[in-house]
Amino acid sequence: MSSLAQSSDQTPRAPLHAVDQSTPQSAIIAFELQRAANRRRDAIVSSLGLAIGLGLVVWAFHASGFSSNTFGQDSLEKAGQFIFRMDPELEGDLLFEDRTTKGSLAHWFARWPQWREALIETIEMAVVATALSAFFGLLAALASARTTMPIFWVRWTTKRLLEAIRTFPDLILAILLVSLFGLGPFAGLVTLTISGSASLGRFFGEVLENIDKRPREAMRASGAGPLQQIRFGIIPQTSPVLTSMTFLRFETCIASATTLGIVGAGGIGEELNRALTYNQIESYLAILILIIGLIVAADLASGVLRARLSRERMAR
Repeated sequence: MSSLAQSSDQTPRAPLHAVDQSTPQSAIIAFELQRAANRRRDAIVSSLGLAIGLGLVVWAFHASGFSSNTFGQDSLEKAGQFIFRMDPELEGDLLFEDRTTKGSLAHWFARWPQWREALIETIEMAVVATALSAFFGLLAALASARTTMPIFWVRWTTKRLLEAIRTFPDLILAILLVSLFGLGPFAGLVTLTISGSASLGRFFGEVLENIDKRPREAMRASGAGPLQQIRFGIIPQTSPVLTSMTFLRFETCIASATTLGIVGAGGIGEELNRALTYNQIESYLAILILIIGLIVAADLASGVLRARLSRERMAR
């Protein structure tokens, strides 16, 4: 075989159609030539793609002003000053004193009762919005999937509506709803429900369109109606994925709910906005730590619940 490879390396680069493939040796030579040609073509395509990608990155940096003279020491210096101002100046010997003592943790988290209520409000918004999003998302998925909706215009309209809703950023939608419902968590709840329903409806629809059709066909052959086919032939085989996506959406709702308060839609974001408005930079850092801790806790809890559900399904 090595002698064949050596002979293939020494063979002149003749056109592939000119190579006689009547013998095993000539067929191997033709195969090696074809593989070399394919590798050269792939290398050229990859190089062109890399060059175009790098060109787009360079253009984007230039167009964004990142590389201009205005983005330099002044901007970096301001960023450094802002980070330095967030330092709570904790004192080691005063760390566990009461809230009246500057340099203690209690003084740094002096507004903890208000922040705690805002955190609870954020969690409540995320839980209710996730539940409503899963319900409306499932209805939208049933109306947009080919396996559950035979009417074309209903599927097409539902998909286009979900796409239109997903184009709206949560903050823009929250601003519109705050102007409609006023300040408070209700506007944030409606915002998270609308955006979550569109996202889950899209994901649920993809899951429903890729199911195993045999259980449903067997139920149809036995005389089951459409609702029975969905209830016993589709939902059982898709429920693990749908549940996992719902928990993932809950994590997203927690993160989104913390930012919607910046525009007055309730939650811990309102406290963050208040700290910025009144130049309470120390409180700003404390609230950021609470938000990060809340998101991490939600992620861990969601992961534990998904793993537990997975173990229960495997045990069955």
